[in-house]
Amino acid sequence: MKFSLCLSILSILLSDKSYSCDAVYSCYNDSSALKTAMSVQDSSQKTFHVCADTTWNMGRLNSNFVYVNGDQPIRLGFSGLKVLCGPEGNVKDNCNLVGGDIGVEIESYGEEVFEDMVIEGFTFTGGDGTTSIGNYFEKISYIDLTVRNCHFVDNPKLKGAIILTTDHQKYITSSEKLTVEDCLFQNNDVVVKDKKRAILIDSWTSNEMSIVRSQFINNRFEDIDGNINSIVRSGSELSDGKGTLLSNATVSIKDSCFEGNTGLSLSLVLSTSLNESGIVDNNYQSSNTYVKFNGKTYDCDGVNYNNQTTLTDDFTCKLEGFEATTCSVATSKPSSMPTSKPSSMPSISSMPSSMLTSKPSSMPTTMPTSKPSSMANSKATTSLASLRRFEMSHNAIMVLFTVCIYYF
Repeated sequence: MKFSLCLSILSILLSDKSYSCDAVYSCYNDSSALKTAMSVQDSSQKTFHVCADTTWNMGRLNSNFVYVNGDQPIRLGFSGLKVLCGPEGNVKDNCNLVGGDIGVEIESYGEEVFEDMVIEGFTFTGGDGTTSIGNYFEKISYIDLTVRNCHFVDNPKLKGAIILTTDHQKYITSSEKLTVEDCLFQNNDVVVKDKKRAILIDSWTSNEMSIVRSQFINNRFEDIDGNINSIVRSGSELSDGKGTLLSNATVSIKDSCFEGNTGLSLSLVLSTSLNESGIVDNNYQSSNTYVKFNGKTYDCDGVNYNNQTTLTDDFTCKLEGFEATTCSVATSKPSSMPTSKPSSMPSISSMPSSMLTSKPSSMPTTMPTSKPSSMANSKATTSLASLRRFEMSHNAIMVLFTVCIYYF
């Protein structure tokens, strides 16, 4: 019976993912190596990982359209590309993209349609005239991008967190689909990107935008009368040439929080579209302040719908969906950490009362005491933390197996 118990425990350990080779993943800690790997058009690899605890200081675009004096941006050049921080795209794995002109760039290598792209688990910070995620619109007719579990925080001069636009001049039906999930936008100073706009999330020709379980806290906008200062804009640039829009933009905002943002004009969310479409539900707003727009003060703590390319007083402010009394999203950091550990650990009464005092002669007597002095930067590296977890798990299984054989 005791031998059967040993076998059962071994079976559980071996079936657990944390004890398997799956815990080992290939990742990049060099931005140029990642750029090279992601530029292969016909590659079967679509998912890439940046190593945990990686910080890249992003470069600036020079007159020859080359990024210099820093790291290369993460470039999405084909459909289906997904880039994750760490093994699972968790922002706690500490992948930081700092400053520069841009952190993640959608760039065409000849493609016109970009579908099913994902950025997950990154922190964008230290922006100085920076667009965190964006693209140059030339030769792009469609973008489908999901940004998940990312933090956009402490940017002193941010042109935009997520700015997408397609080439509506070349493609009459150009559009974008943007999904933002479980993201934090906090303590950013948003500056004017062009003469009339300062916006955190802007999709110029969006046919579908969805923001879910995200927080917008203490972001600041420049006080310029007549400027469109907004947290989110979902819009259409397709018009009849006389100011009337010709296409519809769907904007959905759910389970999100807007708190302490200053310098806004018009509204929290702006939708320029033919129709008022989308789902707006269970959002919380508090202590947001507004500045004048064309000499008048508007304070629409909801969605401003406008069907003209030129904004006038003729718009509809809808507060429905922003009546939640508390923020349903977990705060960015826990308010307190555990101060004590459990008083006792669980025990298994059927385990042997004593352990064997000597190891089989075939077992190693020592473990490696140092790691390699350097890792190759020209290709993906294997996560050292994952290897260590696998090594510890493997050793524990071997000890238990030896106990089973020795006693039973």
